[in-house]
Amino acid sequence: MQGQVQAYYMENKKYPATLGALEGDYVNEGFEFKCPNGKVLSIDENGNVH
Repeated sequence: MQGQVQAYYMENKKYPATLGALEGDYVNEGFEFKCPNGKVLSIDENGNVH
């Protein structure tokens, strides 16, 4: 996921406000932003995925 965030940054010169902004161009529509263990992913203001 961090790679998709960096690709977004390279194309848009800013980090996405939410991971949902990656849907369509960077991940499939309806992508579940969760780890296999069920933890929901989030993004901080510096573009780091947690």
